[in-house]
Amino acid sequence: MSILAAWQALLNAEGFTVTSLPDRPALAFRFVTEEHAFGAMAIARESARQALFYAYAPFPVPPSRRAVVAAFLHRANYGLLLGNFELDMDDGEVRFKASVDLEGLTPEGASLHNLLATGLLTMDRYLVGLAAVVFDGLDDRAGIAVVEEGR
Repeated sequence: MSILAAWQALLNAEGFTVTSLPDRPALAFRFVTEEHAFGAMAIARESARQALFYAYAPFPVPPSRRAVVAAFLHRANYGLLLGNFELDMDDGEVRFKASVDLEGLTPEGASLHNLLATGLLTMDRYLVGLAAVVFDGLDDRAGIAVVEEGR
């Protein structure tokens, strides 16, 4: 089974409505909870035998807040065991990336599910702190406290 086909099967089984991207081997979809909604993308790099997952923050970071958001994301990344946040300093896009090398493995089962769960749950958890830094003017430390301590 191809990695893209495995992604498609998993996302269908999880109840997501996916859109195939015509320009690359990827599937896009929305994740919606009671508190948040954001975009996500499952990507297959068949020749390299790699599966990637991205969850995208639902808002760009304005230029005036990018430095403090970069510090917030650095603080967030320091404690994460799986995956990492990224900030495009040019357009303000924030995303969370999780990936796995599947060389010699089948792209079924827990490996893709774990990428999906890690990406969705991590973005969902940190969005409240990211929004507080972007929109409420909190600094990076206070933004992390919002996430980790519920302040």
